[in-house]
Amino acid sequence: MSSASATPSLQKLPLDPAQRVLHVLLGGVALLGCAALALLLGWLSLTAPLPSAPPWGRAVIGGCAVLFALGARWGGHLVARGVRGFRLVSERALRQDRALLDPSSPLGLAFVTLCSALTFVLFGGRPGALGDAWELTALGYLFTCWLWLVPAVTLHEFGHAAAASALGLGWSTLRIGPLELHRAEGRTHVRWHAEGPVSLLGFVRTESRALYQAPSRLAWAALAGPAASLLGAGVHAALAYAVGDTGPRDAHGLAALLWGGAFLHAALGLFNLMPLRLATGQLSDGAIWLALRKLGAQPEDARLLGFLQVESSTRRPRDLSLPVDAVLTAASAPGASAETVGWLHLYALSMLLDRADFPAARALLTRLAPVLDTLPAPCPQELRLQGALLYALGEAPDAARARAFLVEAGPHATHPLYSRLAEAAVLLSEGQPEAAHAALREWEAEAHAQGRAAQWRIGNQWAHERLCAALGEAEEDEEEPETALGAG
Repeated sequence: MSSASATPSLQKLPLDPAQRVLHVLLGGVALLGCAALALLLGWLSLTAPLPSAPPWGRAVIGGCAVLFALGARWGGHLVARGVRGFRLVSERALRQDRALLDPSSPLGLAFVTLCSALTFVLFGGRPGALGDAWELTALGYLFTCWLWLVPAVTLHEFGHAAAASALGLGWSTLRIGPLELHRAEGRTHVRWHAEGPVSLLGFVRTESRALYQAPSRLAWAALAGPAASLLGAGVHAALAYAVGDTGPRDAHGLAALLWGGAFLHAALGLFNLMPLRLATGQLSDGAIWLALRKLGAQPEDARLLGFLQVESSTRRPRDLSLPVDAVLTAASAPGASAETVGWLHLYALSMLLDRADFPAARALLTRLAPVLDTLPAPCPQELRLQGALLYALGEAPDAARARAFLVEAGPHATHPLYSRLAEAAVLLSEGQPEAAHAALREWEAEAHAQGRAAQWRIGNQWAHERLCAALGEAEEDEEEPETALGAG
C-alpha cells in the first residue's frame, strides 16, 4: 500500500531482462506497423492517383501519415530503451507531441476523429479506387474505429448505469472517455479530464453501499456493460447487412461504416469480459464479476476482506464503503485466520490514516504491538511502515518513534526502495528536508520503474500529500484510479 506521483526530473532506471525483451517486442511492433502505415499514407498523399478524391484529400491523408509517423517514433523510442537497458522516468521529450498524439486532449480527440472521418469518406466508402477493394476497406475500418470509439464507450457505460439503477444500486459518477458526470446533492457536475491515454476508458461508480450490501446485484450490473456492447455489435451487424446486403469484406459506404461499429462494439464487450487488472489498477468487468461471485460462498471475515480488496483496487482507503468498526469487528471474529486478521487490521489502519483520525490510528498500533510479529508477511512490515509515517507526519510528530518503526520494518524483500517514502517522512521529522526530498524522488521513480504507481499510490496518498506539502512541492495532477464498473 503506497502511492506515487510522477517526478519532474529525468532519472536513469535499469530494466530487468524481461522488461527489456517486452520493450523491444512491443516497440518493434509499433515501430514497424506505424512506419508501414505512415509510408503507405505518405505515398498515397504524394504520388498515388486519386481520381475520385477531392482536391483537399491529399492533405488529409498526409495529416494521417504524420500521426502514424509519431506512433513509429514512439515505438522506436521503446526499442531504443529496451536495447540500452534503462528508462527515463519523466521522458518529457515524448510528451512534446501530446497535443496531437494524445486522443484524450480535446485537440487530439478532434484531430483524430477528423482524420478518421475524412479518410473513411475518401477510401473506406470507395473500394477499388486504387485497384484492391479489400485493402482499402480494411484501411477504412482502421480509421472507422475512431469514429465509433466515443459511441461505443457511451453505450457500454450506459449499460452499467441503467442496470445499476434498475437493480436499486444507483450511481454517483459516470465517466465516458475524458468526460465525467458526477451526481452529488441533487446536482450534476461536468468535468473534462485530459491526463493521458487512460482517459479513453470509462467507468460507472455505484453508490458506496453497493459493494458490501448488494454484491450479487453488483456482479450482474458488472456484466451489463459487455452485454450492451455485444448487443450493439449485433444491431450494427444486422443494419449493415440490411443496408449493403453483403459481408464486411465487400461492404462500402454506410454499410462499411456500420460494420466498423459492429467490430468495435464486439471488441469492447469481449475485452471487458476477460478477467483482467489494468495497469491503472482498474478491474475489468469480468474480473469484478468473478471476484464478487466467489465471495458469496466464503465466511464473513473472508468475504469482508474480499470486498475490501476489490474496492481498494480503485478507491482510496478514506472512500471505502465499510466503517472501520465493522472491519475491526471482523478481525476479532473467532476462527478468523491469521492472514485475514493481519490484512483486516492493515486496511483499518489505512482507513484511519487516510481520514486523518490519528489518535485512533495510534491506539490501534499500540494494541497490535504485542502480536505484530505473529501476523503473516507482509502485514508486520506494512503496519510498521504505516506507523513510521503516522509518527512522522501525523499530529504531534515523534521523530524517535517514527525512526524506531522504520528500523523495525527492515528492508523490503522484493523492492529495496519501497520503504523510501517512509524514510523521507522520518528524515523530514528529523529536520533533514533535502535528504527527505531525495528519498521521496527515489521512491516515486521506483514506483514508476516497477509499473506499480497506481497500486502504490492508493494506500499512502495521505502521506504523499502531507510530505509534498511540507516540502513545498506541488503534486503533479494524476488521475486517481476510481471505478466500480467498466474498463471500457
